Amino acid sequence: MYVRKVRKGGRVYSYYYKSQRIGDKVKSIYVGKAVEDIRKPTIKQAEPKIAKREFKKESDVINHLLEFDNLLNEINTLINGKDLSNAIFTYNKMFEVYTKIEVDASDKAKVFERLNSVYNDLIELSKENKINLN
Repeated sequence: MYVRKVRKGGRVYSYYYKSQRIGDKVKSIYVGKAVEDIRKPTIKQAEPKIAKREFKKESDVINHLLEFDNLLNEINTLINGKDLSNAIFTYNKMFEVYTKIEVDASDKAKVFERLNSVYNDLIELSKENKINLN
């Protein structure tokens, strides 16, 4: 069997011949061909992955929400212990974290409600200690 390969247009065409003696001469008789792609296969576009910037933004939001929750637990403990000065300091930290949170308006409103309820608790605690915060 004889194989003749021809490269053309990013493909390899293989032509197969067999040798057969007819009389005094040897003839090549065509048997068939095969086509082979030598181009690099194109990679299908996968669904767009989350860019690092977007992932960082999402992780920042999660970190800010966790920090807000930790401060909320801490300030509730301080208010129950009637430690006004540390509670006010913690409230200021909570407010800074609240300004950094970037979520949609409805979620931000829920976080603000928690912040506002803590503020009202601080006002009540200051009235008990006869300190005017307004």
